[in-house]
Amino acid sequence: MRIAGQFQQDTPFSDGVIFFGVGSLVNAFNFTIASTLTVTPGSMSYALAASASGFLALALPTLGRTGTIPNYQEQFGTAALQPGPSSVANTSDPLNLIGMPPVKKSNLATLTGGSNGFVSKGYQVNYIDVIYQVNTNPLTSINIGITKNKFVNNQPVAASVILAYGVNGLQTAVQANPYVTRVTPTNISFVVDSDAQYLIGLSAATPASSTLNVFGFVVGVSFNFN
Repeated sequence: MRIAGQFQQDTPFSDGVIFFGVGSLVNAFNFTIASTLTVTPGSMSYALAASASGFLALALPTLGRTGTIPNYQEQFGTAALQPGPSSVANTSDPLNLIGMPPVKKSNLATLTGGSNGFVSKGYQVNYIDVIYQVNTNPLTSINIGITKNKFVNNQPVAASVILAYGVNGLQTAVQANPYVTRVTPTNISFVVDSDAQYLIGLSAATPASSTLNVFGFVVGVSFNFN
């Protein structure tokens, strides 16, 4: 089927998962590559030696959308005294009463008059699964945080907190097999900014006779690109 216009959805899919392994993580200091890769499948991780502290970083790819304006309301105008939706209340897409189900109750046209303004597009980070293994003795510490860094020409970097840097549920105890610990950001929103970086930082410290292996992050996302 082919149409002359755009076919867009309001509701995002919430089942996206992206794995970021050793090749995606930046070793800021003191981690080394550890590998059990042989002729048969194995694993690869960043390793932190005993009596050391280290830092890993991941800059999430900003595969987002800054948004496109919905259909203009050319004929009738709006409460903003201009065609089309805007930040002013009751400025909506003239076709917002038309669409394919399912429609969220909060956007049901018969109850709300339809959607106002832009629909969130791109992706949002819902959670991060941190995959790591603690060996021999418990860790001294392990912490994670997420920041959003907005870049504007010749302006200071504007940083905002997506997840406050801290333990955030990560475990320090020895475990025979890797942890897969889910960390949930506190400020979840769609990635819609241009020139913005989402940065995950993981730090750890080991006591004597203890080592740490970090295999990577699995980032769970909701996404809406059409």
